[in-house]
Formats: sequence, C-alpha cells, structure tokens
Amino acid sequence: MGKDKRSVSKPNLITMLKTNYKQFDIRYKNWLVKLPLPVEVAIVTVTTGATSGIVSLIWGTLPFYLRSKFSIFPLRLTPLNLDTISKCVLSTFAPPLTITPVNLSLQKAKPFSIPVRRLTEARNLAVLAGVRAGVACAMKRFKGKEDAETNMVAGFAAGVMLSLVCGNQPVRVISYGVLGALTNWGIFKAAENVSQALADKVLQSQAEDLSYKNVRGMLSSLGLDHYEKNFKHGLFTDKTLPLLTDSHLQEVKIPPGPRVLILDYIKRRCSKMFRGGHIAD
Repeated sequence: MGKDKRSVSKPNLITMLKTNYKQFDIRYKNWLVKLPLPVEVAIVTVTTGATSGIVSLIWGTLPFYLRSKFSIFPLRLTPLNLDTISKCVLSTFAPPLTITPVNLSLQKAKPFSIPVRRLTEARNLAVLAGVRAGVACAMKRFKGKEDAETNMVAGFAAGVMLSLVCGNQPVRVISYGVLGALTNWGIFKAAENVSQALADKVLQSQAEDLSYKNVRGMLSSLGLDHYEKNFKHGLFTDKTLPLLTDSHLQEVKIPPGPRVLILDYIKRRCSKMFRGGHIAD
C-alpha cells in the first residue's frame, strides 16, 4: 500500500493553476452573459482598462524604482602595460588583463516618485484597451459573433476616445479613429489566417496518420518505429506496402538489416495485413 501511495504522481502546480484559471474564466464569462448589456459593457470596460493601465504602470516604473534603490557598478577591465604583459606571459601565472569584482552597493533609499510620462502612458493604454473591449463586447452581443466589422468598430471607437483624452483637434480625432479601425482589422485578419493555417495543418496531419496506420503497425511490431519518417519521406502509404521492393526502401535510406525484416514481414503477412483493411495479429 505504501508503494502505491508513493507511486501516485502529484499534480503539477502549473497545470493546476492553468486548470483553475480556465474554470474561473468560463464561470466569469457565463456570469457576464447573464447580466444586462449596459452592466456587462461597463464591467468589461472597467476591468480591462484597469488591468491594462496597472500593467503598463508597473512595467514602466519598475526600472526607475530599482534604480532609485540600488546602485550597480559593472565589471571593470584594467589593461596592463607591455612590461607587465610580458612578465605575465613568461611566468604564466596571470592573464594579461585583470578583472575587478562587481561592486554592488546598497545606497540610502531615495524618495521615489512615478514619472508623469509613465502615468500618461498608463492612462492612454487603459482608455484604449477599455473602450475597445467594451465596444467589442456590445457588438458581439448584438451580432452574436466576433468578426472583422466588430473589430473595426471597436478600434475606431478606441482611437477616437484616446484622441479626445489626449486633447487633439477634431481632424486628428477622426484620423486616430481610422487608424485604430485599420489596426484592429489587420490584427483580426492576421489572427484569423494563423488559426486557419493551424487548423488545416492539424487536419492534414490527422489524414496522414490514417494513411500510415498499417505502416505504423508493421514497424511497431518489428521494433523499427524510428523508420516511420523514412516511409513518410518516400510517401510509402498503406496502399504501397504490397508493392515495396528492396530498391524502394533503399531510396528512402533504410539500412539493409531493417529492409530484410520489412520485406520478409510483407511477404509472410501481406494477405492477412490487408484483409478487411487492417493489420491482422
């Protein structure tokens, strides 16, 4: 019983965190959908804007905070004159350069204040992300899906609001909105193309796996699983197995010993292998 308890593997901490986060995200989204539209939009706008602003503020001010608390002096290389170098080389006791150690000193804590520029950047990012998320949420509720039009409207609204917060002229307000719409449209299309390409690749790999089912079974029974890539390189699928010859296997760089085993297997079990379209045991 003790061995059984020790053999049970503990769940990975990262996996547990991911699972808990996914469950929380699903519950949170299900809760949002049940709320009235104005309340949902307000919550999404505030939470997204606040999160983006806080992250931007921390990321922008952390280097300044560390710089105000610590003083780090880098490595110093001290060159030596020719006489010293020749002595070092002849004696072989020391290299031609000496390196002084890192001087890490803790200075007295200085008063730290957040730069105004960082606060402005955090505010702008909060407005941009919050308005975009809120408008996108409203559009998805109306249309029932997220598409290019939804992203363009959300990007236009975010660009206009950002320009107004920055105090720009009306002409620049419109230009900011158009720029936001085009940027959001481009990001959405790029993500859509990448997702489609990945889905096509998965379907293609699944189709290929079905085409090499009998090949994989044969190689596994012979202990030659590592030659599966050679069969795929030569496009030797299940349908080509009865037609394989020694020269065919040699073309895909399979050594003589495995070639003999493969051909003998096909010769002895070919009729059973393809009876009913599967390998017979």
